[in-house]
Amino acid sequence: MCALLRDEAAAGRAARAERLNEAERELRRCRTARAGGGEAPTASLERSVRALRGAAA
Repeated sequence: MCALLRDEAAAGRAARAERLNEAERELRRCRTARAGGGEAPTASLERSVRALRGAAA
């Protein structure tokens, strides 16, 4: 039972880390586009990245 719980916790951490990576990639893409005259990243995206970083810490 304990091993199963550890495995589930590890899978949850891996999933959160992947979501953080995806959100950070999107944020970088938006910032790069903005530097080229494109649209700025949304406040929602900024908040999501901050929240995911906090959860990953």
